Amino acid sequence: MKIGMITDSLGAFSFDELLGTAAELGIERLEFAAGNWSQAPHLALDRMLDSAPARHEFLAKLGDHGISISALNCSGNPLHPGAIGARHRDVTLGTIALAGLMEVERVVMMSGCPGGPGDMNANWVTTSWPPETQAILRYQWEDVLIPYWRELVAYAQGVGVRKLCLELHGHQNVYSVGTFFRQRRRGWRDGRRQF
Repeated sequence: MKIGMITDSLGAFSFDELLGTAAELGIERLEFAAGNWSQAPHLALDRMLDSAPARHEFLAKLGDHGISISALNCSGNPLHPGAIGARHRDVTLGTIALAGLMEVERVVMMSGCPGGPGDMNANWVTTSWPPETQAILRYQWEDVLIPYWRELVAYAQGVGVRKLCLELHGHQNVYSVGTFFRQRRRGWRDGRRQF
């Protein structure tokens, strides 16, 4: 078994301090936060996307400490209505693209939580009553969440990323084992699993 951690755990440390401390603690794998709700203190997403030498230097420093990357993380709400969601979607796509460039097989994220029809904010429906909540949930799942995930999985596969890992968290449509399996069941299209 290999011991790992997410880099936000030592977010106040510089990249070099993070690697030294992780190596001292016997940590062999790191999950690097790339943005959205994280400040991404150890990974400059845009720079890494634009520069093969920056990626090479990053990986070489990890290798010097006997550390590998377990995943990249872009937890946020890519389905939030408006500008917030647009920014989170951009970071999500960038993180997946970077994972592909660095041959990292996993990206950790959240499912997203849209608003209801016409909402300006995410609307986390936690109960099936009163009846209008069912209409909101139908819209969120059928009109927004499932189409988004079908496109996202196709994009990830296109850049060589095979595993999108979900954090089951409140204020997200996929927040429990039951909602996780609901999403998986809806991931089928034309007799084949899309996600």
